[in-house]
Amino acid sequence: MEANHNIPFILDFDLTPFSIFVAIIYCLSFALSLFPTKEHENLRPQFLTFFFLGLGIIFSNSIFTFFVFWSLHRLIPFVYFLKNFGQDSGRKAGSYILAHLLGFILFSYLVFQSYEMNLLTTSLRNYPTDFFTLPHLMILIFISFMSQGIFPFHQWGTDLISSFSWQEVSTFLISRSGIILFYKMIIPGLSSDPLSFQLVIMIITIVSSIYWICMAMIEKNIHKAIGMFYLSQASLIITGLQAGPVGVKGALIQMVVISFASTAMWSITHYLDREFKLNSQTSFHGLAKYTPRLAFVFIMMAFSVIALPLGLGFASEDLLVHALLEQAHWLGLFHILAACLNGIFIYQLFGKIFLGTPKIDIPQANFDLPYRRLIPYYLIIVFFLATGLFPQWIIGILP
Repeated sequence: MEANHNIPFILDFDLTPFSIFVAIIYCLSFALSLFPTKEHENLRPQFLTFFFLGLGIIFSNSIFTFFVFWSLHRLIPFVYFLKNFGQDSGRKAGSYILAHLLGFILFSYLVFQSYEMNLLTTSLRNYPTDFFTLPHLMILIFISFMSQGIFPFHQWGTDLISSFSWQEVSTFLISRSGIILFYKMIIPGLSSDPLSFQLVIMIITIVSSIYWICMAMIEKNIHKAIGMFYLSQASLIITGLQAGPVGVKGALIQMVVISFASTAMWSITHYLDREFKLNSQTSFHGLAKYTPRLAFVFIMMAFSVIALPLGLGFASEDLLVHALLEQAHWLGLFHILAACLNGIFIYQLFGKIFLGTPKIDIPQANFDLPYRRLIPYYLIIVFFLATGLFPQWIIGILP
């Protein structure tokens, strides 16, 4: 194919149903992340930077546009870690720096190859099959998995979680750059490949989910544990995206559940940590005595994530498991194992935070949030229950 050596300076965006769907979920999760912390914290400018760059990733239509926003999105933590490399927080960030530096170099190579093949502004979904040589495909999978924290390209995730505020980490992860690249470009590229190659990818993502949730179960820091739980769930989304049309619908519903429920759980634990110092999962805090409303919201969000019947999470798991069982029975069984481990972790986390005998005696009314500030959470719970009872409502509007 003859090369076109005109370098485009105009970024190319799409308004496909998938991009709009993900952007709506992303924006609503961003709004939710401001509760209940908005009255107590001054967010750093990089928080909004993460948000707008994340929108750029979601709406990117060409590899050039995606590369620009992906690189800038990753640049903020990269610069932070380089500046603090001589400190404790910087020394442990070597994995982030190395992984994303390698990712940037490999991604630059793909952009150059696209330029040579006159594909620089071609839609990610419309790349010709001759572009997806084995080296190119392996690079794309590495960038996707590394961006999403998929095992074994995962270690940078713990560095990010331990170095940035939960809102920044949440906004950084919920942009889902790895999942978007996988859905828009890699899945179309895999359409002509043997099923065995796709099975290998599904195995890796399920193993990644099991790995992250096992790490979360033994992690003592509650905030890091929730971040690992989120990465575990994100791994299962990529698994579902490869399991045919039914699996894609299940994965997209799971994306909705995880975005809302995980953000809510993260914001609640952040609020409680500020008030009660939740520094460990090794002891019971018994905070349900002081914050019964938050305990109720937390457990309802947890029920949604672990696919309790009558919730939206149950509908997503039903679609995912059926789709995976059609691919291979053992894939469905391992997915169920990963989901069960996620459920065990959630119950463990809820017990450590809210159950047991409190070690302190504080007037209950001082710390439970008023009903007006819990309205966003209650709306999400109603949404989960309504769409869980009538899942055809949301299935019918999925892209």
